[in-house]
Formats: sequence, structure tokens, C-alpha cells
Amino acid sequence: MTGKLMLLAVTALAGGIALSAAEEPIIRKMTVDAEMTAAPDVSYRNHSAFSPKNPSVSKWLMLRIEYTPELSKTFVPEYRLRKGGPSVTFPGWLDDVKLQTRVLFETGIVSKGGKPVLGVFTGDTVFQSVKRDGSKHLALMFVPARLLDRYCAPGGRSVNKNFFHVELVMSAKGKVLATAYCNVPGTTPAEKKQSFDQMLKGVPKQLDIRDAVLSRARSPWALLAPDNFDWEDDRKKEGGEKE
Repeated sequence: MTGKLMLLAVTALAGGIALSAAEEPIIRKMTVDAEMTAAPDVSYRNHSAFSPKNPSVSKWLMLRIEYTPELSKTFVPEYRLRKGGPSVTFPGWLDDVKLQTRVLFETGIVSKGGKPVLGVFTGDTVFQSVKRDGSKHLALMFVPARLLDRYCAPGGRSVNKNFFHVELVMSAKGKVLATAYCNVPGTTPAEKKQSFDQMLKGVPKQLDIRDAVLSRARSPWALLAPDNFDWEDDRKKEGGEKE
């Protein structure tokens, strides 16, 4: 009986240790800032740029995101021989890291009750081979000028970064690694989430614009300094399946 009790105690202790390790914060910090910016002017040797005149606001919303992974203890690959064959793992590297973005925006529309009507742009991307090097990593997400022109600038009003309220959620394997907010009321992450969710409740379904927040890889910025960013794999769908 004593042996069984000791075995149970060791098992419980081992379970506690495993749980503690699983809850280690892999992403130490994440922040986001918003700004309005013109798209880069790209030219090709054998093709001249075509820029028709249009009434667009001509500036995109750019979200500049910084996140800092915890420093890994080792980066040495591990080789193991299993029943199903050999296996190699790469400690110190993160895969399938999903960044979900929601941007509440001010439409300039007022309800019959006199309240401002908000809309929301959503979009996400997936990072591969994120190195746990303890340093800052940079990511960019964008909302195209044409969408801002349609949904944020009725009557030709000037759009600025204060029109937007941003929520970011970074996750891997179904576990939230970090959250960040920009221009959302509150002093703590919990208060900011509560404020954001409350604002989200009043969004009409016609103003829930899906896949409108583009990753850097899907934007005109895709070819600018690519080595300054983690590898984006936009083939990944919800649930980790590829298109």
C-alpha cells in the first residue's frame, strides 16, 4: 500500500511539473501600433507603372507588431528512433504560430439613437520557424486603402489612425501565447478585452468584413526587407489544414 501511495505521489508531482512547463510563457511580450501609410511605389524594367486617378484615400492602415519569444535553452536538433521510424525535433523553434487580427473601425455613420456605428475588419496569418532567441521580432498587417475609402470615409472625410481599435491574439496548438491592443480603453489586458468585446457587440453583420486585414506576404510590402520578418505561411487554414 505504501508503495502504491508513493507511486501516486510521484505521478502527481510529475504531472504538476509537466503542467508548469506547459504554462511557461513562450512569448514574453507583444505590442502593436497603428499608422497610415502610402503603399510602396514598385517599378519594373520591362513594365511601366499604371496609376489611374481615383478618389481613394490612397493610404493603407499599417499595424506594426513587435513580439519577443522567450530564449530557448538549446537549439540542437534531437534525433530519436521510434517504432514508426526516425524522428527529428528542433527545440528552440516555433511552428504554426497564428496571429489573429481584429480591427474595429469608425464608419462615420450614426444610428437612430445617435450612437456611432462601428465595423470590424478581420484577418490572420501563420508564422513558421520562429526562433526563440529572446529578441524582438517584427510583423506587419495591413488594411487596403480601397476598403478604408469605402467603409471609413463617407462624404470624403479624412481617415486617421485614431479611427481604429485593434486586438491581436497570437496562439499555437490552440493555446494563446500573447495578446495586444491598440487604442482600446482600459489599463489591464482583461479590461481592454472587455472594452473591445463590448464595442464589438454593436457591429452590424454587413460591417463584419472578413479577410480584410492582409499579412505582409499578401501586401505590396511583401518584397521589402523579407529577412527582417518571420516566414509567413498563408496556406495554413483554421485548424492547421493546408489549402
